[in-house]
Amino acid sequence: MSGSDPRRPVRAGLRRPLTAFVAVAVALAGMVAAAEGSTPPPTPLAPVAEVVPVVSATVVCPAPLGGPDTTSRVAVAQPFDGAGTGSVVRRFLGDPSGASGPGAPGRVVTTDTTTPTRPLVFTATGSAAPGFAASQTTRSSASELRGWSSTPCTQSGTDFWFVGTGSVVGHHGLLFLSNAESTPAQVELTIYRKSGVLDAGASTELAVPAGKQRNVRLEELAPGEPYLAVHVKVRTGRLSAAVRDSEIFGTVPRGADWLQPSVEPSRSVLIPGVPGRLGARYLRIVAPGDAASVQVRLITKDRTYTPTGLESVQVPAAGIAEVNLAPFAAGQPVGVQLESDVPVTAGVMSRLGSGTTLLELAHSAAVLPLDGPAVVPDVRDAGKVESYLVLSAPGDDASVRVDLLVAPGQAQPVAQTVRVPSGTTVSLQLRASSRVSSFGIVVTPLQGSGPVAGVRTISEVGGRGPLLTTSPLVSARTTVRIPDVVPDLSAGVRVR
Repeated sequence: MSGSDPRRPVRAGLRRPLTAFVAVAVALAGMVAAAEGSTPPPTPLAPVAEVVPVVSATVVCPAPLGGPDTTSRVAVAQPFDGAGTGSVVRRFLGDPSGASGPGAPGRVVTTDTTTPTRPLVFTATGSAAPGFAASQTTRSSASELRGWSSTPCTQSGTDFWFVGTGSVVGHHGLLFLSNAESTPAQVELTIYRKSGVLDAGASTELAVPAGKQRNVRLEELAPGEPYLAVHVKVRTGRLSAAVRDSEIFGTVPRGADWLQPSVEPSRSVLIPGVPGRLGARYLRIVAPGDAASVQVRLITKDRTYTPTGLESVQVPAAGIAEVNLAPFAAGQPVGVQLESDVPVTAGVMSRLGSGTTLLELAHSAAVLPLDGPAVVPDVRDAGKVESYLVLSAPGDDASVRVDLLVAPGQAQPVAQTVRVPSGTTVSLQLRASSRVSSFGIVVTPLQGSGPVAGVRTISEVGGRGPLLTTSPLVSARTTVRIPDVVPDLSAGVRVR
């Protein structure tokens, strides 16, 4: 009979060797397990982030304005005289190539124009990139644009908050979406009103092609609102965003300024540099989620305190609350500190002037305390035009160093140290010399300093009324963390 019968029992002589083999295998496995248990496996190497200087920075100036009575200045600051080579390239948005732009190590370079221009894009590389900054500042005596207005030229991002524009008759908020990237961007706008979120459907979902700018008139989306907040969320791609705000009553101008981006909602919010002149100061608080109870504290030149009646400001869910701070500020510049039970963000719109003069608008935004140097490329000091640095210390005593950036060929002024006592606001007039009327500044917190935040103001005593604008201090991007790469075999394991 060929083969073996599966029903025939296996003889003992064949069973024992197999049993012995299994026993030996089990014993060896136990010895290996014991050995592994007695010697712990080596600890994997933890990735260590390497901090290196930024090697490229691109910013977009949204819309330099111009006209017979309107002049815009684009100021470019290359704050650090770093080792190695660097360059700055200037081009118009959408142009594939550009020309060598203004820039000098450790200096500021300005360009004035009286002709409206397309959005400008500056790209700094190499040693020119760390801390690179540009700004756009306009002075106009023409109708709706009358006043000083300024905005930093911003890097591309994916999330922006703007608080304080409106859409009643004569009040115009214009949103600029600029895509300097090589891929299109998909944007979702959320507009908050006093009564809650605007349900505008598809009209708030926008596409911005690569190399293009899209402008959105907010009064067309949400007409008749005394105040608005706008959240720009980029779903795909990246872009820069800015909002220009202006008011006119009939043919009488009531001021113009750019809204500065506010920080994302948080339970603790700080708004420095609210101007201290005659007029109204409207604090607008937006609660994008649940209803909020917010304590408002003012940081003055002498102390920090909560005004009577502002211990618990109620903000409706997905809505905005407004508080006029003018009765409490007593005409002095102040910082505003908010403590909320749920995340909020905020801004202050100041309406300057009296019934006998033309009015001016100025916007102040919620910012983060400085964690490194802040660069402001445009400071003025000429005739009736003056600039101030306004700093608030919400916690412990703060100290900063102020370096002035002048044009190439001008003598470099000596740096100045400014101390801000705990819980107070300090104002410092910015001056270089009698022969220098335009310069930039670098504000750097000193080692051991408490939290500090601030703004630069430009103001003018105009013949028909005040003119003023502010620009917040925002920590410059000087370094980037590059995580170390370590071998990880598990990265190639696939779970079936």
